Amino acid sequence: MSWDRVVDKFHWLDEPFADDGLRADIIAAVEHLEDIPIAELTRALGGGPTSTTAPGCVNRFGSAPAGL
Repeated sequence: MSWDRVVDKFHWLDEPFADDGLRADIIAAVEHLEDIPIAELTRALGGGPTSTTAPGCVNRFGSAPAGL
């Protein structure tokens, strides 16, 4: 998969969880993964909301949210 396709897919998957700026920070960190301190990557990854379940998604315990 090309880098452009990976970035497009990341935006599609992460849009419910992160705004444009945070997604850009994560993409930049991953793109330069070999050149940055791991703390920079973890700082970018930790910048989103604390909830990991978007409406309609299966939560981490494998069950759908109530009402689905």
